[in-house]
Amino acid sequence: MPWRWLAAATVVVLLAVAWVGVRGLLARRHLERARAGVEQLRADILAGQNVDPLQLPTIQDDTRRAKALTDDVIWQAVARTPYVGRTLRTSSGLATAVDDLTQHVLPDVVGAADALAPTRLRTGGAAVNLAPLQAAQPRLAAAATRLTGIATEVKALPAHGLLPPVHKATNQLTRQLNDLTGQLDAAALAAQVLPPMLGATGPRHYLVVIQDNAEVRGTGGLLGAFATLEAANGQLHLTRLESNDQLEPLSVPPTDANLPPEYVDRYADWGATELWQQVNVSPHFPYAAQIWTAMWRARTGEQLDGVIAIDPFTLGYLLDATGPVRLDDGTALTGANAADFILKDEYAVLAGAQRKQYLVTLGRAVFDHLVTGAGSTRALITALGRAAGEGRLLIATPAHPAEQALLETRRLGGALPETTSPFAAVVINDAGSGKLDYYLGRRLSYNAESCANGQRTATVDIALTNNAPATGLPDYVVTRADKPAQPYPRGQTRLWLSYFGTAGAGFQEATLDGAPANLQSETERGHPVFSTYLTLDPGQTRTLTLTLIEPAAAGTMTTLEQPIVEPQQSAVRLTPCTTG
Repeated sequence: MPWRWLAAATVVVLLAVAWVGVRGLLARRHLERARAGVEQLRADILAGQNVDPLQLPTIQDDTRRAKALTDDVIWQAVARTPYVGRTLRTSSGLATAVDDLTQHVLPDVVGAADALAPTRLRTGGAAVNLAPLQAAQPRLAAAATRLTGIATEVKALPAHGLLPPVHKATNQLTRQLNDLTGQLDAAALAAQVLPPMLGATGPRHYLVVIQDNAEVRGTGGLLGAFATLEAANGQLHLTRLESNDQLEPLSVPPTDANLPPEYVDRYADWGATELWQQVNVSPHFPYAAQIWTAMWRARTGEQLDGVIAIDPFTLGYLLDATGPVRLDDGTALTGANAADFILKDEYAVLAGAQRKQYLVTLGRAVFDHLVTGAGSTRALITALGRAAGEGRLLIATPAHPAEQALLETRRLGGALPETTSPFAAVVINDAGSGKLDYYLGRRLSYNAESCANGQRTATVDIALTNNAPATGLPDYVVTRADKPAQPYPRGQTRLWLSYFGTAGAGFQEATLDGAPANLQSETERGHPVFSTYLTLDPGQTRTLTLTLIEPAAAGTMTTLEQPIVEPQQSAVRLTPCTTG
């Protein structure tokens, strides 16, 4: 009888669903236990604690069981059905990915973590034990490569039409894999480049530049003070520390600094190959490093290996890790007050030459404090990682092209990325030589329409606000070294504003505060650059609006934030275009 066949078929379907449901619940419990275990393992590694030998095998057992529960014949049969099958395929894929992670990535991570325990890495205040880094490098590189493959497989799983718990789990795992991939990739890079950079294969010599964010430049701020640093077998020695008064103008041919013609054309008026304080007007830090090393060679005959740039915020982050330092005059410098004191407060109490020497004294005091061994290694690594992530710690090694190429793939390298994906960057240079950029506020709004016929329209609003008080600021802070012909309000600042857009973009129109604006149009590292000079009175906001025609570029939006004092407020609305 047909109804008997129908009844039998129904029973089979119900049994299959029940089988899948029960096994799904069991798999979920195993994965939850594994997740908790991984979190504990991660916490132990970050804390520098010894890993329990049974910790990893227990996690691996749970993920192995979860994978088996979502990979039997019945599960796979139901996974081929419409609708419900999509959820089952993703569930099975997630379990496989997590098991792959615990079986083939975590063992290398645990092995490397044991070698990189903070107590083994730091052998003194300014000394790093390079042997563990070198030993861990192959494991970290293998783990990073494998993890990238796992993340790619998870992204390829069905992501739509899933039951809510599986959809949530997919999003969570994707975020966790992205975070872990970034961390592991950074660790693998550090293990690869730090040993040679710290003198494992021979002494290294670096120029250290302290950028003053109160007078903004493309990479962050004006060169306020400088030092030379020697690294040999992990030992760091600060061999000199001086103010920028010691750096006389010195012209170097662009060919000596390996600069492209577009750079020379764009920045010639700024004296970027003659004046030490103007070298970093471009947001591409490797250009600055190339010029500074060429200038240093012409000045001293010494070939530097690279340039390291820091700013007062970096010093503050380090003091957060080490505790405060007390200067000879009794000033206590802490992580909470370092940036404000250097960029604002000291201008009110010290004259120009005295202030510059004070910055040198301050820098020496912070370095000497680090040499004492203050602060935990983990806290110091966290501080440096934060500074690097914000673009406040930058490193370039133009004398070592292979290292330089690796550094440029990270924020630490300070590169203006050459990409055809959607891109936006607001870059400001102070054209008045005051110290008013401490008070500068920035807002970027980017709105792109849908793609059609290979292009789209994008509207960009850039609002700059001078939040400086109209009274009470020292003369040195409000100076206008550009000497305008007309009287101007005290506290007025003059800026060179540049917008770096998506490769191939052009603008239809531009307005400044609603009135038509004429912009200088150039190109740098594949990006169209639209620039204008403007002044800002105290309390004034000025808004530049661009209407752009952009190529239908695939990929997510990249915004490069210039590391100055106040964070940039950004709002991006973009529906990525698809190609093919």
